[in-house]
Amino acid sequence: MNNKHINRKQSSSKPRKGIGAMLRTKDMLPVFRLLPLLLVAGLVMFSCEDEEISIPPASTQANFVYEVEMVPDEETGAIHYMVSFENQSIEAVAYHWDFGNGNTSTEENPVEVYTQDGVYEVVLTVEPRQDLHYNNLEKVERLALVSTIFREQFDDPNLETDF
Repeated sequence: MNNKHINRKQSSSKPRKGIGAMLRTKDMLPVFRLLPLLLVAGLVMFSCEDEEISIPPASTQANFVYEVEMVPDEETGAIHYMVSFENQSIEAVAYHWDFGNGNTSTEENPVEVYTQDGVYEVVLTVEPRQDLHYNNLEKVERLALVSTIFREQFDDPNLETDF
């Protein structure tokens, strides 16, 4: 009876033969886990072989900053505003400024003198080096030029200090 038990154990531990037996062994499990990774890596390597990634050309971007200087008129004493515009556009070849007061300029960095208080819409329109669909050819900025400083008088003196 003991011999039969040993024979059964020996017969069940005999190595199996054929591909089906190799696929079912636990030793092959790490290889099966790596198979999808190897497949993806192979697809990536061979699918991008003939393609080049090109860098798109730089777009034209209209941009500017400005500085306001209050200048008194020597004859009348009225306050005028000398506004210096600094063009910071990228890839532009020509410039058109509309200062919102009826005056225009094609200078790159113009200076405009405003003679009256008010709100002015300044528009810089640039001409691009290359005509691209993602160019930003216009920048609009609103200037609020006011020489009068308002000071509100409050009835409660504590309110002014807490403010």
